[in-house]
Amino acid sequence: MERLTGLPDRITYTDGGYQGVIKPVSGTVYRPTVTHAPQGVGPARVIEALGAHLDTEDPLAGPSETAGDEETDFFDELGEPRQLYYTWESVDLIEADFTYRCGLNPPAHGHVRTWDTYGGGFLPCSEPSEGVPAKVAAVKLCPAGSLAVTGV
Repeated sequence: MERLTGLPDRITYTDGGYQGVIKPVSGTVYRPTVTHAPQGVGPARVIEALGAHLDTEDPLAGPSETAGDEETDFFDELGEPRQLYYTWESVDLIEADFTYRCGLNPPAHGHVRTWDTYGGGFLPCSEPSEGVPAKVAAVKLCPAGSLAVTGV
C-alpha cells in the first residue's frame, strides 16, 4: 500500500540540472507501530521477525524511524534535453497481524504497521505515471494534457 509522503511546489532548471524542495504532504507522518508486543519482546524484534518472515531485501523501518516529516532538497543533473519533470517521495506500507507463542504461555496477538522501502521518482511529463503517488505528482507538476497526467 504505497503512500505519498512528499511533493515539491515546483521543479526548476538551473546550472545544468533540475532542483527543488520536496515538502511533506497532508501533515501525515508515518511511524512504525506494534500493538500488543509479547512480554519481553520489544517492537523492534517483532518488526525484525516480520521482515525475516517476508524475506525483505532491506530491513523494515524500525520503531524510531519516521517518514513524511522532513523537507528534502534535490538536484538531478541529466544529460538529456531540457523538458518538464515531476517528482515525489513515498513509502510502501506493510501491515500484518501476528500471533506469538512461547512455551505454555497463552499466545499473544498483535498488529504491526511499518514499511519496507522509501520510494519516489523523477520522471519526464512525457512518460506515463505509475501508481497513485506518481499520478498525484504528475497532476500537480505537469501540463494537463501531458502523458504523465492522461496516461494515453
